[in-house]
Amino acid sequence: MRIEIRLKQILEEYGLDSYGVETKIAKACGVHRHTIGNLLHNRMKNPSLSVLDGVCRWLIHMGVPYEELPGALFAFRPPTLWKAVASLNNVVIYLGMYVHSSRSTPLIAQVPRAAGRSRAGTTPGPTGRCA
Repeated sequence: MRIEIRLKQILEEYGLDSYGVETKIAKACGVHRHTIGNLLHNRMKNPSLSVLDGVCRWLIHMGVPYEELPGALFAFRPPTLWKAVASLNNVVIYLGMYVHSSRSTPLIAQVPRAAGRSRAGTTPGPTGRCA
């Protein structure tokens, strides 16, 4: 799971996403506007508690209910890899083994398996790949 900062969504929800909002928040928090920009665009890895405190205080001052903060600033994003794999109709997984031999060309054997069908019993062909 990935934790994401939802500052942009909160600003949009409460109509605070006007031009120059990054600078306004930065001045109120006493930090550089790029710090708030990184927070706004969810690019900050480890925001400090003092920055988060300043952002929450500014949001409360601007009318965001204090009961929602700081919880509304955070959300979980599930990993997207398995969602993408599940959405495909046909998934091919290659299981294989590399065998180093004394020959100049290595022998590579791969056994392809597709969802819903099995190719068990295939044998390596002359090139070392399963036919």
